Amino acid sequence: MKRQLSWWRLLVGLLLVYLNGKFLLYPQTRTLQPSNAGEATGMLVTDVALIAVGVWLLASCYRIPRAAGPK
Repeated sequence: MKRQLSWWRLLVGLLLVYLNGKFLLYPQTRTLQPSNAGEATGMLVTDVALIAVGVWLLASCYRIPRAAGPK
């Protein structure tokens, strides 16, 4: 069986992990800065959630075709 690669999942997953990881590690590169603790918490939770979605997309970008059942 041949594995199939889902290119859109690979590209979107890489972009999500790279950009949000960069913003998480280097917050001064972000154009919007939080003005209070609530906004900072919301931005942190959003970054972590988007990184998790990116990792899930990267993990699921390889599709293995199912074997045909017995005939």
